[in-house]
Amino acid sequence: ASETLQRVIAPSAHKCRVPWKNRHIYGGVGDRFAPGGTYELWELWDRPDVHWHRGGHITGFMAPPVWRFVFNALKG
Repeated sequence: ASETLQRVIAPSAHKCRVPWKNRHIYGGVGDRFAPGGTYELWELWDRPDVHWHRGGHITGFMAPPVWRFVFNALKG
């Protein structure tokens, strides 16, 4: 039971239900070519608006350009 709750589910494992105009992705430059990474998700989601951060996907949370991208995406 706990194994089920703790397993990782890849975003690519399910069809995206978000309308295309509301899809936005940011990822680290180094994540572009990682198997199952940002680039693959971008392709799978029909190439929505994307912001490539010059760093890793985790450091993006601290980067002002990423915050602007996320804020603008939420504003619509």
